[in-house]
This record gives sequence, structure tokens and C-alpha cells, in this order.
Amino acid sequence: MNTIRTFPLSCLLIGCLLITSGCAYNRARPKPSPEAQSRPVQTGQPIPAKPTATMPTPKPAPVTHAVAKPTPKPTPKPKPAPVTHAVAKPTPKPTPTPKPMEPEPEPLEPAPPAVRKEPKTAEMPPVEAIPVALNKLPINVHGKWIVDRNESRCMLKSIPVRMDDGQGGTRVTLLLTPDRLQFNTDSVIDLSYTGTGISVDDGQSYPLETVTNDTNLQFVNQRKALLNSMQSGQSMQLTIGFWPTWPVTHTYAVSIPLTYFASAMQAWERCNQLLKTK
Repeated sequence: MNTIRTFPLSCLLIGCLLITSGCAYNRARPKPSPEAQSRPVQTGQPIPAKPTATMPTPKPAPVTHAVAKPTPKPTPKPKPAPVTHAVAKPTPKPTPTPKPMEPEPEPLEPAPPAVRKEPKTAEMPPVEAIPVALNKLPINVHGKWIVDRNESRCMLKSIPVRMDDGQGGTRVTLLLTPDRLQFNTDSVIDLSYTGTGISVDDGQSYPLETVTNDTNLQFVNQRKALLNSMQSGQSMQLTIGFWPTWPVTHTYAVSIPLTYFASAMQAWERCNQLLKTK
């Protein structure tokens, strides 16, 4: 009973498979071209085959094997030291500050005429009266002058000063007596030199007069004029030459201060008066 029922279903499946395979065969079969369909088909004769062109076989090129030469290793070059360039930083430009408005200048008054100033001269100390006693001689006047005497006269001497004479130096002392003005030295004086003389405060130059004992210079004729200048002067300049005269060298000069000379001269004159009345 069960076999009869299943039979029609299996038959149906088989039939579907056959139909499907037939359709697939017809589709896969190639269709003949129109020329093949129009040509009559001769049976029993073989169809000649078309001659096939044979291409010559090319000869293989000879193979040459190049012998590779050994490549020398390149010598490594030293690496250059890195160069560092200092980069200058740009300097910022200062921002200009606006200038304040300046007021207009007022008209200036004319300057007063220049007053010429005379050079100041050192003030001389005033002349002072110095007490003199014959029994108290010698008298030292402010460490600059000395009043002294002998049996017949009083004398006024300066404190010695040192000057160059070309032979190591010499001392110079001014000596005032009632009859002469004298300069005593320790070197031989030579009157043959030119440009010699004596002056007070760069004033008039008095020529040299006579030499005694080779080392002392005396003024007799010009004594009074020299004393007048010395009482109001500040210093005396003496320019002389010394022996030896060959080879001739040059003159030498010395400055003798005249501070307190006027006071010392008055004390010297007082000493001479006391000596006369003794």
C-alpha cells in the first residue's frame, strides 16, 4: 500500500531531471556558422589540410660570461668637523621717545664786558722791628737771615743755598757789609761766560763786577741799587759760570729767597749804629 503511493512521486522527480539535463546539453552545444551550413557536405572524401608555415628555429646566441673584476674598497674620507655658525640675534630697535615740547627761549641779555684780572703776587710780610742788643748777637731772623758782628762792623748773612757748578755742587751765601754786597761760594768763578748777571723778580739784570779769592763775587758800584730792589722783592736770581773754562760748558743759576730781608736789614742797620756809639 505504501509502495503504490510513493511511486508516482519518484517518477515525477526522474522526469524533471531528464528534462533539465537535455536543456543544458542543447545550450552547451556550439552552433554551426552560416558558411558551414551553406556548404554541401561531401561524404567519403577527406578534406585537405592547409599547409602550415614552418618558422626557422633561431640559433641561440653564445653566452659569454664576463669575469667581474674585484672592486677596490673606497677609502673612507674623514668627516669634516661640524661648523657652527653663531646666529646673531637681531637687536630690537629702541622705540623713540617723543620729545616734550620745549618752550621758546627767551631773548638773552648781552653779557657784561670781561674784566681782566691781574695775576696775584705773593704778599710780602710787613717789615717788623726786631730788637737788637750787641750782647745778644747773633740774631736769627725767622730762620732766613742772621745778624752778627766782629770787632769793627756788623754783617748780615743769608742761610746758605746749594747750586750746581758742574763739579758736584757748591754752597752760596749772600753777605752784606757796610761797604759791599758779596756772594761767597766754594767753587772757582769764571767771568768769561756770557749770559751771566743778577736780577730781582725777573727785573733788571745787573752785570757781574769783581771776583775775590777766586770764589767770592762782589758788588760795590751797584750795591745801593741792588739793596733797594731787594727790600721790595721776593727772590734774587744769580747766574754765573765756573772753572774750568775748557772745555766751555754752560752757566748755572740759583734763586735766593728775599723773605724777611727788609726786616733783617733794619736789624743789621741798628746793629751798626750801636757799634758806632759803643
